[in-house]
Amino acid sequence: MSSNERRGGAGEPPKEALEAKKYDREAWEKMRQSDYSPFLTFQEAQKMGVPEAEIRAFVMRIAEVRAGEGDPEFVERFLNSTGFGAAEERRELLARAGEKKKELEALEKKAWEKREAPGEVVELDASASFAELAEKLAADEELQDIFQAELQKRFPDCADEVERFLGPDGAGKNVLEFFDFMGVDPEDIEIFLPIRFRRREDDK
Repeated sequence: MSSNERRGGAGEPPKEALEAKKYDREAWEKMRQSDYSPFLTFQEAQKMGVPEAEIRAFVMRIAEVRAGEGDPEFVERFLNSTGFGAAEERRELLARAGEKKKELEALEKKAWEKREAPGEVVELDASASFAELAEKLAADEELQDIFQAELQKRFPDCADEVERFLGPDGAGKNVLEFFDFMGVDPEDIEIFLPIRFRRREDDK
């Protein structure tokens, strides 16, 4: 039997070649790389006649990404909805997603514990200046090292200005107002830097 006969008849092009001609490759590429809902993208791909192999590759790539982000609920729902993913692939992806979720939850818990731990942060009034912050950091070398390291890591766009204000230029510069101007949420300051702001009674 000839190769053409095995493919479905003498002189007929392979099924994959016929499928490839049926859909708009450019439109599919744009949709595949957009922020469009993965569920809707999957449905549109089927309507467009995208080959199953390409749809499967898209589905598994999305599942891989979301597993890496620690979202087992999405991974399970997405694979069930699309019908792709062998049993072993699903188990591996769900296990990875579950482990990442636990890891992220542990990091979040640690951050909140850090915020609330007495003696491990610099306490400031909401009206505190950088000069006051510099004075308190200077009294604890370990906290000062943590502050500088986390500042560079978490808020690199602010780091140079903060270092300047911790010097002579910071006497009249309010800490919260500066970070607010730079688009940094006060809660993020307390989560990532060893600082806690005292709340006024009407803010509690």
